[in-house]
Amino acid sequence: IQDPVFVAEVAPAASSFWNGDYNARALSSLATQHSFRFVDWFVFDYPMWRSKKRIIEIFAEKEGPQLSESQREMLADWMGALMSLYRVQEITPDGRLRLVDLLRDGEGETPVADDGLSGVADAGDLIIARILKTGEEMRFSPGLALLPPTSESGILEFIERAWRSYQEAHYQADIGDFLRDSSYLFNHYLLQEALVSE
Repeated sequence: IQDPVFVAEVAPAASSFWNGDYNARALSSLATQHSFRFVDWFVFDYPMWRSKKRIIEIFAEKEGPQLSESQREMLADWMGALMSLYRVQEITPDGRLRLVDLLRDGEGETPVADDGLSGVADAGDLIIARILKTGEEMRFSPGLALLPPTSESGILEFIERAWRSYQEAHYQADIGDFLRDSSYLFNHYLLQEALVSE
């Protein structure tokens, strides 16, 4: 993403992601986790202005032919990975998190391996995350956010309202289309909640 073509897109992308509250220069002063969340979205979901392609798609076109078959399979899986809202159902004895997707009809997930998060998360907690298949393991991308169970009704109401508006503007769109095009709204919710709590 340090390619000049992509760097030129950082300012408008940052404005969208931070709801106009941050400019590109301010990104360098953000806490690491906030920066990870922005980069995650920028690489996986943000459409470049000219090509309308995502950085991960451009990478696949450019570098895909040189990758091994297993790497291409992993990259294809990553290209389809969506940011979503999960509830922790349980933490298994080996430190994996068993999750349920709250936005895609309670779709279950293979237990996700994350040694750090399993030590701080509890059953009932919410996780905003993208889950990536890495080898035989499912892992979170770095841009996740952990929320308490008390946030569930508020974030679901926020996202469902946005989903209804999206459907009105995009005939026959499905929830996957919405999550791909609108995943920056998760950050808008987090910003809104930070302002409310101050």
